[in-house]
Amino acid sequence: MPSAAITGGCLCGSVRYRCDEPYRYAVHCHCSMCRKSSGAAFMTWVCLPREAFRLTAGTPRPRRSSATAQRAFCPDCGAQIYMDYRGSGTIDVSVGTLDDAGSVTALDNIWVEERLPLMKGFDGDLPEHRQFSPRS
Repeated sequence: MPSAAITGGCLCGSVRYRCDEPYRYAVHCHCSMCRKSSGAAFMTWVCLPREAFRLTAGTPRPRRSSATAQRAFCPDCGAQIYMDYRGSGTIDVSVGTLDDAGSVTALDNIWVEERLPLMKGFDGDLPEHRQFSPRS
């Protein structure tokens, strides 16, 4: 895991963030809500310590996606930046928004019962979980 600050932002650069602690873990989420909100076959989330995460530019537009989760999007380019689960100790950041996404290693596939057939076997060496990772 990286020891330097984690930074990132949206496609247009209007919303930027920083985290001064290493990420806790990363997961590939196959749930239908992640697919619908991203337009992708799955989402890879980097879970950052909530207390160390801060916005450095812009204000994302929040959208409640469930009773316990709120997703944040850039109001200008529409990029999904992060997801905030009520009561969790992390902010789950979309790996595609990281300035150094190559430094991230996913540890789990989650919500695998909702995985698209075309993704069967993707990162098959990772543990698979019906819902959330036990790390959360």
